[in-house]
Amino acid sequence: PDDMLVLVTITVPKQVENMTINLRAPIVIGGESKKACQIITEGEQYSVKYPIYQLLKLNKERAGE
Repeated sequence: PDDMLVLVTITVPKQVENMTINLRAPIVIGGESKKACQIITEGEQYSVKYPIYQLLKLNKERAGE
């Protein structure tokens, strides 16, 4: 549905370059009900510790920032 919000957990250690994002278990919040649930996906398609810093840096460079 259009009224859902999907959040992910980001871990930011002291060395920010090592930050990771959990893509395997997003948190889904229903728009009307405001009820939340963490959905844990099966398999290895999505990582629990996906390195995000380099991707953010690349996107920033592409945007000219």
